[in-house]
Amino acid sequence: LQIKNLETNEILPLKIEKTTGSSTWANDNKTLFYSRKDEQTLRPDRIFRHVLGEDTTNDVVVFTENDETFTTHIYKSKSKKYLIIGSESTLTSEYQILEADNPNGNFRIFQDRVRELEYAISHYENNWYITTNKDDATNFKVMITAEDKTSKENWVDLIPHRDEVLIEGIDIFKNFLVISERFNGLTHIKIQPWQNPEAFYYL
Repeated sequence: LQIKNLETNEILPLKIEKTTGSSTWANDNKTLFYSRKDEQTLRPDRIFRHVLGEDTTNDVVVFTENDETFTTHIYKSKSKKYLIIGSESTLTSEYQILEADNPNGNFRIFQDRVRELEYAISHYENNWYITTNKDDATNFKVMITAEDKTSKENWVDLIPHRDEVLIEGIDIFKNFLVISERFNGLTHIKIQPWQNPEAFYYL
């Protein structure tokens, strides 16, 4: 992992080995979070915090994924408000969140891992949007919860489960919620304006 100054085209001397490429900046533009592989198994199992200008030997491990059936990664929410650590296995997922303005803070669990509970999270304004198979939603559904009430007992259906439609994921924009769906073997992009109940399909 190396860093390039896009204004000067200078490549900084920093070199971080054995990373996965999963990395993101905190909002201070000097704290970098990145994932690293186990040297033997090559499983992404640790998230580090690096401060620009410091020696990499000072980098702090902020999370270690001890379950060998899980891998871990880090990214920033599209809203730029949260840093998000993901842990995933074949049938189970778990996320941790931290305000991106507070890179030295402690990550907190969004929803504890529960075997065979899969979920993915997106932040927008004062809410979290969760794509999940909760409640035996084998084709997945979209749920919503308040920003400060992230455990699953607070999740409420926004787009319910449908037997004939697979929800593959969502993307959030300022004016639209975009849902990737698959039915009849074909992928469809559904666009739902926030201020208008009438949705339409792009594909």
